[in-house]
Amino acid sequence: MISRLLENLDAGTGLASAWRRSQERPVRLSFGEAILPCIAAVFLLMVITGVAMAFHYAPTTTDAWPSVHRFVNEVPLGTFIRGVHEVGTSVLIVLVGLAVAHGVLTASYRSPRGAAWLGLVALLAVLPLFPMTGNLLPWDETGFWQTQVEASVIGNMPVFGDVAARVLLGGAAITNLTLTRYYALHVFVAPLLFWLLVRLAWTRRGMPHGDDAGEAYGRRQFWLELGAAVLVVAVLAGLARWLPAPLGAPADPTRGIDARPEWYFMPLYALRSAFEGQAEVLGTAAIPGLIIGLLAAMPLLDPKGTRRTLFGGVLVIAVLGLGALTALAMKADHDNSAYQKDVQSVTARGALAATYASRVDSAPAVDGTIPLYQGAMLFEREACSSCHASALGTPVAPKGPDLRGFGTREWVKRFLMDPNVPEHFGLTALKYDETTGVGMAPYASLGEPVLTELTEFLVSLSGDATTDAAMVAKGKAHFDGGDCSGCHDLAGGAITGPHLRGYGSVVWLAAVIADPNHAAHYGTSATGMPDYPHLTPSDLRVIATWIRDGLTPNDRRSAP
Repeated sequence: MISRLLENLDAGTGLASAWRRSQERPVRLSFGEAILPCIAAVFLLMVITGVAMAFHYAPTTTDAWPSVHRFVNEVPLGTFIRGVHEVGTSVLIVLVGLAVAHGVLTASYRSPRGAAWLGLVALLAVLPLFPMTGNLLPWDETGFWQTQVEASVIGNMPVFGDVAARVLLGGAAITNLTLTRYYALHVFVAPLLFWLLVRLAWTRRGMPHGDDAGEAYGRRQFWLELGAAVLVVAVLAGLARWLPAPLGAPADPTRGIDARPEWYFMPLYALRSAFEGQAEVLGTAAIPGLIIGLLAAMPLLDPKGTRRTLFGGVLVIAVLGLGALTALAMKADHDNSAYQKDVQSVTARGALAATYASRVDSAPAVDGTIPLYQGAMLFEREACSSCHASALGTPVAPKGPDLRGFGTREWVKRFLMDPNVPEHFGLTALKYDETTGVGMAPYASLGEPVLTELTEFLVSLSGDATTDAAMVAKGKAHFDGGDCSGCHDLAGGAITGPHLRGYGSVVWLAAVIADPNHAAHYGTSATGMPDYPHLTPSDLRVIATWIRDGLTPNDRRSAP
C-alpha cells in the first residue's frame, strides 16, 4: 500500500525520481562542495524564523517597536528565534564568502560552470539586502540611523543616486512608507532573489570538476554535507544564545546618533571614510563594484583555470586591504571617547525603554509611545538631567535635588530630617540661611514618631491610597500645631514656602516644573531653575509622571 502511494506520488510530482537521480550524480568528495548545502540550510532556517516573527510583527512606525518587544518578551523562545534570524545573516555572509574563495582557489568558474559561478558571485550583491532592509524593521534608533546613513550613501551616487534613494525611501525622509517598502523587500523580494541565485549556483554540482567526475553523490558526499549543515546550524544556534539580537530604544528622528554598520559592512564604512567628499563614490560603489566585476568576469578572463593563483593572490590582497582599513576604523572608534559615550547612551536608552515597556503602568500606547520612557526623554531633552540625579543616573556636577524616589515615604522623611544636604537643597539657593531666613531648617529633632506621622500626612496629599488614616490625622495635627502651617498653605496660596495642595502629585509637580519661581511655589529664591513655558500641559504631565514613577516599585522603596 505504502509503496503504491509513493509510486503514485512520484508519478505526479517526480520527487522520488529526482531524489534517486541526485544520489547517482557523480560528485567528488569535497568539503568545499559542502558549503552550498550549508548556505541552503541556514537560509531555510532564516525563512522559518522569519515567518515565526512575521506572525507577530506590525510594519508601521507606531506598532513596529512594540510588536518586536512583545515578541521577544512574551512569545516562547522569542529571544532565541530573533537571535537565530539575526545571526543567520552573519553566518550566510561568512559561508558565501567561503564559497566564493573556494571557487577561486579551485577554479570552479571554468566552463561549463560559468553560469553557476555568476549565480554564486551574484549572491554577494544580493545578500546585503537582508541586513539593509531588516535593520529598519524593529524601528529602533540604531536601525533608523543606520538606514539614514545607507540612504545618504545611495543618494550620493552619481546620476541616479537621488532618484534611487527617493524610490527606496518613498520620499525624502524615512517614514511609515519606508518601513512598508523595506518590509516588502525583506520578506518577499530579497528571499526570492537569494533562493533563485542559490538554485543557479547549485547547477554546477555534478558537472565535470577536474581529472575525474567523482563518485555517486550519495555514497559519502551526502553524509559529509549533512554533517556540515548540522554543525553550522548548531554553531548558529549557539551564537544566537550567546549573542541575542539587541533592541534599542524606539526610533526618534529628532535625536541623532553616530551610527555604525554591522561588522560585515565595516569594510564599506572604512572605504567611505577613506574617500570623503566628492570621492565618496569610489569607496561606496567603484571599489566594491570592481571587486564584484572581477569575480564575475573570471570565466572570461581565465576560461581554463590556469590563472587561479594570480586571481587568488589578488583576492587575498583585497581582503587584507579591506581588513586593515576596517581595523583602523574600529580602532579610531575605540579611541573616540565621544563615540563611546554615545554608544553607552544608546545602550542605556534601549534598556530603559525595554524596562518601561514591560511595566503594566507604562505599556506602549496606541501611538506607539512608551509613557514613562517619553517622560525620561523629555527630562533629558530639557537638560534636567544635567542638574538632577534621577532614574537616568547622576550628573557629573549636580546642581539640584536628587529626584530618585521623589515622593516616597523614604524621600520625604529624609527631606524633613535635613533639607539642606546636597541630595536636597544643599546645592541650591534654597539652602537654609539663618541670616536671611531663606530655606527650610532641619527637623530631625522632632524625633522618629513625629517625623513618621508627618511623612504619612505629606504623602497622603498626593492622593496616595495606601496611607494610614490614623497616622495621617496625627501628622495633620503636627503640621497645624508646628511651624509647618506658618510657611506652607494647604489650599494652594502663597505664603513663605511652596503651597502643599496635592504635594507630590503629578499635578503639583507639573505646576512646579512649569513655573518654579511662582510665588506659590519656590518664589524668587529658586532662580537656579528656569521656567518652562514652552512645554505643553501634556509634556509637563509626562515628565512629572516619570519623576514620580520612573523607578520600578522595588527601586522606589529602596531609593537612595
